[in-house]
Amino acid sequence: MNGPDAAAVPLGDYSMNATLLSFSTTVAYLEVDFAMARNAAPVDGKGAAAAAAGAAVNGASAVGIAGPGRGYGVPLAIGNIWSRTGKWCGNVTAHDSWLGLQGANHTGEEKLEFIAVSTASERGGSHVFDIQAFRDNMDEDEIVDFVNVLWVERVGGVCYRRGLGHVVQRVWDAVARDRVEILLG
Repeated sequence: MNGPDAAAVPLGDYSMNATLLSFSTTVAYLEVDFAMARNAAPVDGKGAAAAAAGAAVNGASAVGIAGPGRGYGVPLAIGNIWSRTGKWCGNVTAHDSWLGLQGANHTGEEKLEFIAVSTASERGGSHVFDIQAFRDNMDEDEIVDFVNVLWVERVGGVCYRRGLGHVVQRVWDAVARDRVEILLG
């Protein structure tokens, strides 16, 4: 029945037009610096300038910073994730080189919402972190434990993936104390 006399139907009774994934996980709000990263590792201003200059010399756009072997020559917005104490603790790759694409409204001023999707570890070397970041975070057995995370943005109660990253496990355990219910679109 339609019209002003129609009874209100709860939102849950409507069928969704998209496939959504529902799960429970931990959440953390962390700072990200997209302007100072190359190959998902911390670099100084000189290194960032060299990366941009190298991209310009090779005819690539300097929008975003593309690390060697990542993205097959496509500029990516790769950033460093920082702990609450200001220590480097991971990296994130946004889906788009320009962060305004697909509706992401990251301005660089706010902390980003990350949710855990899995855990992993690497021994003796890394495909996730550069060698210096790996050495700085490995234990006595040369193992680095980390959490695979999604950078998500919420729209109307649904989380949308904006990027994929990795956070050192011991930092994640310290900052991600809240469990949340996620509806991923």
